[in-house]
Amino acid sequence: MPANIGNQIVSIIYFAPGQSSIVNRRHKSIRMLGIYSGGYVSFTPGINNVNISPLVCEITDGTHQVRVQTTSTVNIAVTSVNLYVILRWTYTGATSDYMEILAVSTPATNDVIIGKCSFSGSPPTLQGFGYGERSTPNTQDLFLKVEPTGETELRVRIRAGRIQTASADIDIVDQKSDLFTLPSANSKVYLVYIDMSTGAIAIDSSGTEAANPVPPNYKGKLVLAEVTLSSTDTNITKDKIKDVRGFISRPIDVDNSTIEFDSTTGKLKVKGISGSQISSLFGSWMDKDSLGNSIECNSIYKATSDGFVSVYTNQGTHRGVIVKTDSSNPPSIIRRNNLNSWYLAIADSFCIIRKNDYVKIELVGYAPISATVYWIPVGNDGKLVKQ
Repeated sequence: MPANIGNQIVSIIYFAPGQSSIVNRRHKSIRMLGIYSGGYVSFTPGINNVNISPLVCEITDGTHQVRVQTTSTVNIAVTSVNLYVILRWTYTGATSDYMEILAVSTPATNDVIIGKCSFSGSPPTLQGFGYGERSTPNTQDLFLKVEPTGETELRVRIRAGRIQTASADIDIVDQKSDLFTLPSANSKVYLVYIDMSTGAIAIDSSGTEAANPVPPNYKGKLVLAEVTLSSTDTNITKDKIKDVRGFISRPIDVDNSTIEFDSTTGKLKVKGISGSQISSLFGSWMDKDSLGNSIECNSIYKATSDGFVSVYTNQGTHRGVIVKTDSSNPPSIIRRNNLNSWYLAIADSFCIIRKNDYVKIELVGYAPISATVYWIPVGNDGKLVKQ
């Protein structure tokens, strides 16, 4: 038989009696606490009572833990002082170890919170109920969780997990962080985050030291936790770690070609757009190609961005403008044809051009003496490249 190495507590050893004190600690620190189903509130505004629907929860008193299910609706009185509706359970080893359903002013450490009432009027009467502080089981609790290492050191442990980038899944192994550098005075908030390009665990220490420090900017980072340290700390304990994991979100990967990160706000923006306000979607009007030569009719060009061409003739009579553009060189598909202005003294045309398509502008009619062509790109970098 194996020896008891490590002073083990096993629930339940073979042939041991199934005492309630043993059964009721079997799932402590294994199953997540909170309301798994039901436990919703209905009420009539102005009447200071709430009805709580049947529920299933996992609850603890700090030492023991049980699953409790109610099978009928419960009605309790609430007041403008006792705003919280909670579940509370205490193990005594008696047959009456039932869970309490209470209205309290402040939830205790091990209480499971159903929700919070809101009152108004004079005298105050019940007008609303919110679930913002509800105890919901975090079933992914160990996934990339940041926690103390169990040793006296200025590091944290990051549990294993997986992230997804735009192009790959990256497995992250269970590991310790690098050493934290303590602030010189006061306190400082650090971010423990994942580098989305490599999957490496990193520490952002760019926050400012202060009596009430503010966390660094989250921009572009998959942040797992905030760690707050003072200048005299020698160890990182659980109370210094704030869990900020978001299980259904990740930073968006951008290639900085048309969409980029604004270095000031950390928001995404289209190139040529300032912050979240459109200042100029288009670049500058130009009558020159990529080599600085005038854009000509009857020549073929390739567009390096989306954009528009504008062409008009200013001399002669009886003429028209045709714009051909497609992905072939030379282009053959007519996208713009203003031959309806055949008898006008001036002919003009305005046409959309797609990025990487070819474009050719043709003048037709009698005595097309000259024409002027302008190009305006979407963004700042588009050009027409003569072929």
